[in-house]
Amino acid sequence: MNLYNYLKEEITLNNIKDDLSKHVHIIQNQITLYLKVAETEQEHNDILNIIVEELEGMISIFNNIGFDYQPETTPDVNEDTFRDILDKFKEELSYFLNHFNNDILEPFNTQVRYILNLIEVHRTNFIQEG
Repeated sequence: MNLYNYLKEEITLNNIKDDLSKHVHIIQNQITLYLKVAETEQEHNDILNIIVEELEGMISIFNNIGFDYQPETTPDVNEDTFRDILDKFKEELSYFLNHFNNDILEPFNTQVRYILNLIEVHRTNFIQEG
């Protein structure tokens, strides 16, 4: 019976990883575009819209497995700091996939929600200033 439970948990964990990795790869690609290719405000906004959509997809997966943490509203940061945070998050996405296990899910859920919150605040402030 223990072997059955272990295999069932492993299959479930692998399915979660597969579902999340689809979003992770899109987010990584979009962050690269944001940091290196996008030049106009519209390009930046379009890319952020895609990232937000993918982050919301990840949050839906986390909600389905019982993680429902909601961070407090994040204060906005300047564009250079925002870009640095996105670049660091891109690296952490790779770390998440390479070191995926049950213990990393909750902290990663928190981080995904924090980044979504930051993007929403930054995008709103950027639009108001622009």
